[in-house]
Formats: sequence, structure tokens, C-alpha cells
Amino acid sequence: MDRHVEAFLEMLAAERGAARNTIAAYAADLADFGSHARARGMAPADAGPELVQSYLRGLSAAGLAARTAARRLSALRQFFRFLAREGMRADDPTALTESPRLPASLPKALSEAEVEALIAGAAQLPGRRGRSRGMGWVQAPRQQSSSKSWPQSQAATVSRAESLQHL
Repeated sequence: MDRHVEAFLEMLAAERGAARNTIAAYAADLADFGSHARARGMAPADAGPELVQSYLRGLSAAGLAARTAARRLSALRQFFRFLAREGMRADDPTALTESPRLPASLPKALSEAEVEALIAGAAQLPGRRGRSRGMGWVQAPRQQSSSKSWPQSQAATVSRAESLQHL
């Protein structure tokens, strides 16, 4: 393992208290970049912006998801910032690198059981947050059948859950 990568991983463990799996993920991401750099005759710590860009293009060409490329770029950014902060390099070759475009994710709908658990939990809270007076949605009766279409009933479920966030 490259001594710079080893120093970075030690810093993650000692100064940031990173978990073993987190350190292993950083090690794997930096090892992959190291293989890319060495295949082009360069040490990972000596990489320039062009090498970082070619690495990201290679990830895309290999069919890796944008989220994976973004995570690996994040690892590289932290690595190179560490090297600059420690005086091991004068610059950060990732400074001007744009993150891969991530697809928009859809909001996750809560199940009826999750909404009921939230409402029940809110009703048990002490003080103002747990009072049900004036908060009709906390003790709203469960509808057995509804004339609402699925999207309307889902919207009602989500709006009740969203209002719990303001407690």
C-alpha cells in the first residue's frame, strides 16, 4: 500500500474515528485509483487533474453508476486535501473536478404501518409535542374504505407524516 494512502487511512481512524468498514471502503477506492495511476506510470499521490479526469471517464466507460463515481471522487478529494494540508503536495488536483451528475431520486413513501407508528410515537411524547388536543391528525380514525384514488390517499398519508416532522 502506498505510504500516502496509509497515512490518510491512519488519519481517518485516529482523528475522525472512522469505522472499520468506512476505512475499508476508502482503501478500496484509493487502491482502484492507485492501479489506474500506476498503469499510466504515475504514483497516486503525484496525480494531476488530467489523471483524475481519465480515472472518472474510465469508471463511466466501465459502466459504473454515477453514485459510485461520485463516492470515489469524494474519496480522492479527501485524500488530496489531506496531502495538501499535511504539506505533502502543493495543490489539490480534484479542486476543479465536477462531480458526476446524479439522477434525481424519488421520495420514499411511508407505509401505513410506519405512519401509524409515527403518530403513536408522537402521541407519547411529553409536553407540547405529545398533546393531541388541537391536533386532529394525531388521533385521526383509520379509514377502512376510501373513495379517494390511490394517489390522493398516498398524498394524505404523506402529508400526515410530513406534519410530524414539524413536532
